[in-house]
Order: sequence, then C-alpha cells, then structure tokens
Amino acid sequence: MILLKRCKKDVVCPAIALGILAFLGVDLQAENRSHWQELGITGFQPSVEAFVHPESGFTHPGVGMTKVYLDTMQKHVRAGNEPWLGAFRAFRKNGRTHINAAMHYTGVAEIPWGPPGDPHARAVRRDADVAFRQIIMWYVTGDERYRLRALEVLRQYRHLKSCITHWDEGIHWGCIIWKFCFTAEVLRYTQGQTEESRWTEEDTADLKRIIGMTRGFFDRTWLWMNQHTIANQATLSAAIFLDDKEWYAVGVERIMVNKLGDHGGANGSLKYQIREITEHPFSGRKIDPPNLQLVESGRDLGHAWGNVGALSTCVRIIHSQGTRVDPETGEVSRSSNAVDPFQFLDDRLLAGTDYIARYNYGIDVTYVPCRVRIKDNVYFQKIAYENDRGRIDSYSGILYNHYRYEKTWDRNDERFQYVAQAYETRLPENDSQDFFGNATLLFTPEAALDDPPVAKVFPSHPSETVRTLAAIGSVRHGKVAILEEDGFPFVRADATGDGASFAVPRQGFPRTGIVSLKYRSNGSCRLELARTLAQRPLRTLFLPDTGGDWKQFDFVLPTACHRSNTAIYTLQGGATQVDLGTLDFAPGEQALRILSVETHPKVVRERDFDQVDRHYFHTGTEYRIAFPADKDRAAFSFEGLPETATVGNDGTIRWTPQKRNVADPHIITLTATFGDRIVKRQYEWRMFDVPGEFARRFANDYKKQARYTPESLKAYQATVKRMLAVLKRPKMADDFADTVEEIRTATKSLSPICIKNLKPIFEMKFDGTLHEEAGAVLENEVTLKTFEYRPVSPDYAEFILGKTGQALQLKGDSYLELGRSRKLQPRKMTFSCWLKAPENFYGTQVIFWARGFVGDNGWHLLTRDDAPLEFSVGAAVESDRPYELTVRGNRNDFFPTDRWVHVAVTFDPDKEEALLYIDGKRLEPKHVRGVKEKAMILETDVTKTIGLEGESYLTGMSRFAYDEMRLYNGAATPEEIQALAKGEEP
Repeated sequence: MILLKRCKKDVVCPAIALGILAFLGVDLQAENRSHWQELGITGFQPSVEAFVHPESGFTHPGVGMTKVYLDTMQKHVRAGNEPWLGAFRAFRKNGRTHINAAMHYTGVAEIPWGPPGDPHARAVRRDADVAFRQIIMWYVTGDERYRLRALEVLRQYRHLKSCITHWDEGIHWGCIIWKFCFTAEVLRYTQGQTEESRWTEEDTADLKRIIGMTRGFFDRTWLWMNQHTIANQATLSAAIFLDDKEWYAVGVERIMVNKLGDHGGANGSLKYQIREITEHPFSGRKIDPPNLQLVESGRDLGHAWGNVGALSTCVRIIHSQGTRVDPETGEVSRSSNAVDPFQFLDDRLLAGTDYIARYNYGIDVTYVPCRVRIKDNVYFQKIAYENDRGRIDSYSGILYNHYRYEKTWDRNDERFQYVAQAYETRLPENDSQDFFGNATLLFTPEAALDDPPVAKVFPSHPSETVRTLAAIGSVRHGKVAILEEDGFPFVRADATGDGASFAVPRQGFPRTGIVSLKYRSNGSCRLELARTLAQRPLRTLFLPDTGGDWKQFDFVLPTACHRSNTAIYTLQGGATQVDLGTLDFAPGEQALRILSVETHPKVVRERDFDQVDRHYFHTGTEYRIAFPADKDRAAFSFEGLPETATVGNDGTIRWTPQKRNVADPHIITLTATFGDRIVKRQYEWRMFDVPGEFARRFANDYKKQARYTPESLKAYQATVKRMLAVLKRPKMADDFADTVEEIRTATKSLSPICIKNLKPIFEMKFDGTLHEEAGAVLENEVTLKTFEYRPVSPDYAEFILGKTGQALQLKGDSYLELGRSRKLQPRKMTFSCWLKAPENFYGTQVIFWARGFVGDNGWHLLTRDDAPLEFSVGAAVESDRPYELTVRGNRNDFFPTDRWVHVAVTFDPDKEEALLYIDGKRLEPKHVRGVKEKAMILETDVTKTIGLEGESYLTGMSRFAYDEMRLYNGAATPEEIQALAKGEEP
C-alpha cells in the first residue's frame, strides 16, 4: 500500500495528489489536467449518500440541489465541459469562495439590535454565504480545506445564545438559514477525508437550536413582497432539514398563495407578486382580458428581477422534493389534478418573468395601477423608472434549465423566448447573496451537454426606447440610425442645424459614469444631455471641428443621467455625425469634486444659486482651501488669490486676511479642469473688524430687495439694535454664527406691503371645456390623457355641476396635461382652486404638479391618506427633500364629500414663507422638511399636470372634482385669500 504524503491538517495537496495519481496510472485526460491544476481540483471525489426519510418522505440532500444535480455539476466541471466549467470559473472569482475567506463572527454569543444597514446581521449573512460557497467548492474540487472551512463557519454559531429583533430581519435570516441548511444538508450526507471534517449529531443539534432561536424572524405571513419570498426560503429549507412536513406544507402554501397574507396588497406569494388584474382600482372599470403583471416592477426593475430570483429559488426547492400542489389553493396535494410548482396557475412564474423580460427588450406591456399596501392604500401606478428600461438581470437560469431541458421546450417558443434570451444574455451568470443565482453551475442538466446554451454578450436588438427616440430625431430633421457592432446596439446620428435627438440602451452606461463617443464634424457642433426629452439639458458639450475625421471624445455623464440608465442626447451642428459608445474608466475618475473650504473660527456661509460661496468673517480668521482626493488628475488655477497666501506640501492653501472694513468684497475665482470638464467657482469674502459695520451690512442684504410696512420695519430695527449689543460681547467670535442666525430670524418677521389687484396668469373654469382662460401662458391646448394604451373616452372624466357653472370630475385613471410652459413655475405664487372629494377617498391624489422628479425644481400640491395637504417648493438641498409643508389630520375632516372646499397656497421667497389655506383659514403644518431659507422656484420645461404626479412618475392620479382653478404671479395676503374663498376677485 502506498501512503500519500499529507499537507497541513492531513489534507492531500492538489499538485502532489495529481502527480501521484498520474504515477499510479489514474486516467486523467490531457485536456483536463491543465484546468484541474488551474482550479485546484484534487484526486478526491466527494460523493453523496442519498437518503429518503421514512416519515417525512423528504429526499436528502434536498434544499434545492439533490444528488443528481450535485454529481452533474462535479462531473462536468472536472471533465472541462461547458457551460459548467465557465460557470465554475465565474463562481470561484468571488472572494468568499477563497480557501481562506474571512469570517466576520467567531464565537459570537449575541446578535444585537442594529439600525438599517446594521453590520451585525449583515455579517452573519456574509458568513452564511461563505459556508455555502465553500461547500460547493469542496464538492467540485475535493479539497478538504473547503469542507473544513464550511464546517468552521457553522460551528462558530453554536455559541449563539440570543438574537435581538433588528432591521430587515426577515431578509437577513431568510438568507442565513437557507444557506446554513443547504450547507448542512451536503455536509450531513457526504464524508470528508479526516475525522475533524465529519458532520456530528452535535452539529445537527446546534443548527436545530439556531433555527428555533431565529424562527420568529422569518416564519411570517405579513412581510413585504420580496421580503416574504426570501424569508420563506428559510422556512422551506429549515423544514426539510428538520424533516418537519407540517411546517414544510405551510411554507409551500405561503409561496404559492399565502392565504393568511394581505390579499391584493403586500403579499409576497407567487399568485400576488405576479398578479392578475381584473378591475381598475380607481374607476372600477373591468379589464378584459385580465392583465397579468409583475407587481414590483412598479417599484423598480431591480426588485422586479429580484422577485424572479427569490420566487425561482423557492419553487426550485419545492420542485426538488417532487412536491405537487393544488392548482388553485397552492397547498401540498396528492390529488390527480395536482401540478408541479413551476406549472402553478398556468406557469405563472414563467409568465411573470416573460413580462419583465419583454418590457426590457422593448416590447410594450400594460401595467394597471395596483394596490401594494391595503392599510395605507398605497399603490404602484406604472412600471417604475422607464429610463431603466433595458435592464437584464441574471436570475432566469432556474426557469431556463427547467423549461428547456426538463420540459424540453424550444428556446424560440413564444412563451419562453424572451426568458431564454435574458438568460443567454447574462452568461456566465452573476451570483446572488439572497437566493440561487448560479443556476448555470448548480442546475444545468445532463441534456445541456449536447445542446448547450449559447452565450450572447448583449441583446441582439435595441430597446423600444431607442427606436422611439430615433424616430423623434428623424422628425426633427436629424437622420438617426440604429446600428449594431459585435452584438452591441448603438445610435448613429447625422445632425443638421435643427438638431437630432436620440438615446442609447442601458448597456451603454458604464458604472463609472464616463462615456466615450466617436464623432466627426466639418464645423462647430454641440451635444446636449438630458434625462428625458421634457427636461432642460443637464450638460452641454461643445465639440471641435475634426475636419471630417473620426475622433474619440470622453466626458463625464451627469449624475441624473448616470443613475437613470438612459440619457437623451440632442446633437446640433451641420455636417456632424456621432456614434455613441462607452469606455469603462477607473471609478475614481468619474467626476471632479469641487474644493472644500475650511475656516476657523466659525463663519457664516451662504450658497447662492449663482454658484457663489459668500463668506462673512472678521480680520484674523484663518482660511484653508483643501484639494479633493483626485487632485492629481485635474488642473487647478486661481484668480485673485491673496498675496499673503501660502501653499503647503499637502496642496492646502492658507491665508489670514488683514484688511479692515473693506467695502467691496474680496473675490477669488477657482478654475478646475478635468478631461473635457471645466468648472469655475467663485469664493467671495466680506471682511469687517468693527461689529457695527458688519451688522449693518449684513442686515442690509436682507432689506434692499423689498418694501415693508412701517410697523414691522420698526420692530426689525429694534432687533438689529439689540444684535449690535450682542456683537460687542468680549467672546463675540464664539457666538458669531449664532448671532447672525438671530439677525436672520428677526428679518423673517418683516411683513410685506399687500400686493393689490392680483391677476391670474393661469385660469381654468371647467365650464364644459378644457380651455385655459388667461390665454398667455400655455403653449398648447390642455389635453385629457391616460397611460393605459387606450384612447381616452368619456369614462375617464366628465363635467358635473360645479361651485360656479360646471366643474371637471376626474375618475382616477386620467389627468390633464398642461404642456411645458415655464410660466407655471412663477418665482412668487398663489394657487387657488375649488375641490370636491369623491366617495371612497384613498391614496395619494395630486392636485397640481409643476416639476419633474420630487427633488427637482418647481412645486407641487397634493393630498395623502395621512396628510390632507402637502405643499412642496424649490429643489432638493443638502441631500434633503425640497422645502415641504405637510398638514396632518383626518382627511375627511378637510375634504368632506358633500360640499366644495376652497384650497389655496402661497409662496414668497423674499419672506422665506410658504402658507396653506382651507376655506380662507390658514393651516399650521405639522411636518416640515427641507431648508426653507434656500427654497426658490426656478423655471424648467418639464410637463406640468393636474391630477398626476408628473411624467416622471405617472402616479397619484386624482379623483377630485375641480372648479375655478387659478395661478397668480405673486404672493397673496391672508385678506386676499379670504376674498378668493368667498368667491370674490382680490
């Protein structure tokens, strides 16, 4: 007998094992030898001892993968066959498959509570993923160290004594328990080469105890859509591990229907995540034929694809046990009409995946608004973020393998072709920490050897978004062609002076936000970038004359375009042609960070909309300008830098101003150049040494733009006088910022002289027509629209008896489009309207929307279930929402269904004041967010709407009746609002 030399822990070293096996004449095919060495495959071949429990009837191992699939994976990776070999190479690239993968908890006794994104449960979740990956690596390679590592992870948690409820516990423990159970199933029914790698009864007892300790976190019926599905991965896996067939039956029903869940609401079952809609939720109209849709595609496309992955994982676990279910109730069944879980509700899982795949391949699909939370009446009203269209995630592999190889469907079957294409587009698959994401490696059957999937680098055709915008470009006299190179679709635009508008598919956007284009031009041209056709350009690039030669040009994609996955480009300039492609640069180079300014002691800093940083400070204050982290990649220059400034070795510029009482400001201009991007920023300093001079100049900044009533001005002057005394304190510098804030507060008490004779700039009386009365604001006629791909009919809205004359009644599935007039976003404004609430009043109802996204510039007025009125103005500032006032209370008290109610809002940026009124009575907001000092309405050319949350969302459709709607370019006084509420002209 020949003894093999062993490495550390009695593990046979792969290289030595291969050499000895070859010496002994073990048949290693020459073409396999190289990849065995590359992948660390040893001569030891793990084998499963399959077992069927006599009482539960469960097959072990059986958490998704049975002996057949484990052996198929092992056999073909070792043989070097595709697609298994390529999938294994992709699988092992993850750091958690490394033989020395880090564990985050060692000997842990307690998992404490943690906030959103808490590190504690997330660390356990990562450890569970390490165990899962290590056991797969062991079964393929036979390297004992992987098995020992998987055991070590599980055994670290035998010390766990308690686990406190924490954020997203259903998701965390849904992932943790199913991966712990999967790993334990393989360990329990296989044998290692060493005594220490044996699975023991103590290991079984430890895992049973952990399941019992954490069961309350995932064994639930009321979790949100994807949370429910991920949590039930644990329920099914734990029940199989424990041979608990009653608990398993509960888990199966929860995945199929979840009869105890929120029917038609936040129900994560297969039936209600992929929901059949038979009736419009707002108007009650019957939908014939019923519409089948993936509900969370109304949230975002990432979660929609995630639903496919999580549901597929659960269905795969059930299918691996040979379980069949009742075709209607989804309960475990042995009756003659019982079906495989994949075939439940006429292959509902496949149909839902086909739905989202078709949408992302540019095929129009209908999305009917559907309720997602019954308690709060929350709805998804359209497929979210249409600019995400073209996203293909790698979670359709389980379905592909089942239907193509187990059911032997043709890949071009109309029920299956887009799902098949989605899978083949993403080969080799990415993995997932949440559910089975490596279906190519784990679940590809033997039949694929003779008929393997064909990997496609990119979709073979561009999305419908590209086609549509190419057509729009052609209408605008730009010749636009959709081309393809190596399977990658792109747009070529041939512009004239009138411009061409076009878009690129999602695959054209690198994560870094750096875009590269090829262009050639015989003259000057410019390229404007926007997020949608309705928005003003976020970026304008001026391209030099190339003399007709093709040139490469790299630029930084604006943040809004970068996040949206689709950007709109408008090319202007004669004899210019552009190809849009991509370059994937280093992430650190994606944008220039504007320099930060640090001061000591504290100073007041104001950010104006003209991009000027204005500072007020005293002589003797040290100023420091610090460069960003990527300063070496950019060039900086200054104008107006003080002569006394010094530049340190770290690139920081410092100086201490010595001038006294300078009337004119001191201005420094910074110019930063990064690639094609040139940014200029001005820093303005006003230096004062005498406190009184500072106070008067600071206060005058707030006085010079407005007139005030004598009473309020007198009170203000008294406040300033008091502030002058404050500034004379010995420790004035320490109180500097607080003192200035007191002056600001005093300024806000000023009352403007009443504006007389307000005239509406926009007026609709709804007396049998949609005519706008003012006549000088809108560029187009007001139109009644819907987004359900159906023509507008009288069922969508009607004229009824109004407050005066007639009024317009919307019914929840239509809205009024007002066009893009910038005049509907006045700097100062008053909005006035009569509203009558409908019966069955629920959900968000938009009264008026004059912005793009909620953080964009403009304003809106709406009502929610728990907020009778919400008024928002300006743009998002400092990572917060725009300035927003919300009134709390019972909405029915504010909007009774039996009478007309007058609603008015005013906004005056000079006074930093936004006010809300019902029937002429001023309301006190109960919730305020954003920065009101920086609230300002700037004009944009987005489409404005009545009864809809703008073209960016297409949500919040109204069921109000509207009458006598007016928008004034000016802020009305309370007396004028009372006059409007009485039906009088102010």
